[in-house]
Amino acid sequence: MNWIVLALVLMPTSLLLAQAISCLRRVDAHGHMRGFGLLSMLLWGLSIVLGILLLSGTLVLSSEFGIVMVQGTWAGIGMALVLVGAAVSVGMGLHVCRLQAGRPNHWP
Repeated sequence: MNWIVLALVLMPTSLLLAQAISCLRRVDAHGHMRGFGLLSMLLWGLSIVLGILLLSGTLVLSSEFGIVMVQGTWAGIGMALVLVGAAVSVGMGLHVCRLQAGRPNHWP
């Protein structure tokens, strides 16, 4: 593993973690700020899992970025976590945006 690749993976993930901790530690935080902190924490976890899979070589993207190949049970579980987490993070992002805009906290 190259140290440059490791640095390129760790820089954005550490910034996401710092952002999540900053949002969750605010005393005057409203509901949307706590939701944004949780969303940042979820994205941090997903990026760590994806980074580990990519750096270990058990997950490989095709040259056209249309196919993802995994090798082994743990890589399959990690890929499932990344796919489900991506869908959940989109829903959480929409919820945080609704809270920020002053819309109701529930779906009709």
